[in-house]
Amino acid sequence: MQSTKKRSYFAIIIVTSVAFAGAAAASITLPFAKVTSEKSEHLYVIYYGHLVDENGKVTDQATRILAARPELVIVQHSFPDGELNLTPSVQQQFKDAGIKVLTYAWTNYGARDLNAVKADIGSQMSSGVDGIFVDEVTNIKTDVEYRYYEAIDKQVKSYGQDKLVVMNPGHYKVSERIMLISDIVSLEEEWVYYGQIPWMHKYPSSRFMGVSSNEYCTGCINESNAAGETAKAWDAGIGYHFTTDKYIDLPTWFDSYTSQVEQKKTMQ
Repeated sequence: MQSTKKRSYFAIIIVTSVAFAGAAAASITLPFAKVTSEKSEHLYVIYYGHLVDENGKVTDQATRILAARPELVIVQHSFPDGELNLTPSVQQQFKDAGIKVLTYAWTNYGARDLNAVKADIGSQMSSGVDGIFVDEVTNIKTDVEYRYYEAIDKQVKSYGQDKLVVMNPGHYKVSERIMLISDIVSLEEEWVYYGQIPWMHKYPSSRFMGVSSNEYCTGCINESNAAGETAKAWDAGIGYHFTTDKYIDLPTWFDSYTSQVEQKKTMQ
């Protein structure tokens, strides 16, 4: 979920780090030992594409997400050109389906002006969304970094303590201090290195989020292993997980995947 200052929704999915490719490949090969914390199983969806078409009609992708009824969805509130993506009508449909909606805010690893970030969050929160997915988060190694992201957390929570803050460092080497300023920590593809997070066992699995995709590893994910990846993540103590192809679209096997995931939950 990386992005650049020239906000194109296609650019959000571009990442230069080869580390993520290794993480995605590892998700297929690493052993998955169970953790001792209470296990939770939450399906969420990342979708950075269009929720409505040029005529304001709900897109097929949005309709499929609504039908799948994940616990929460992460979407773009609007696009760089100012086009509103999460229209009031679509937002109400998510609400009626019992799906929490989180929208996206980028921080450029603490380099983006804090007031600009807070203004961005304010405009999104005022529309009634359930929280913010904070992207490009640092590993919170310094007090300066901590204070920057603490201010963002407080900004979101000023709209209600029930509003969700998901911090996305996308890295397993993040400092434990991030747990003080987020409800959920997103490790992105690097959730597979959960065993190398020395403090992870202190927290319930509902505090962690991961994703498995082909963003950084061509052909690693397909219909045959998609549901299995989510089951592995849950078993590893990653309470929120989603398997997909690319963030900008839903895979052709999305419906089959979500159906299989629900079956796995009922079989536990």
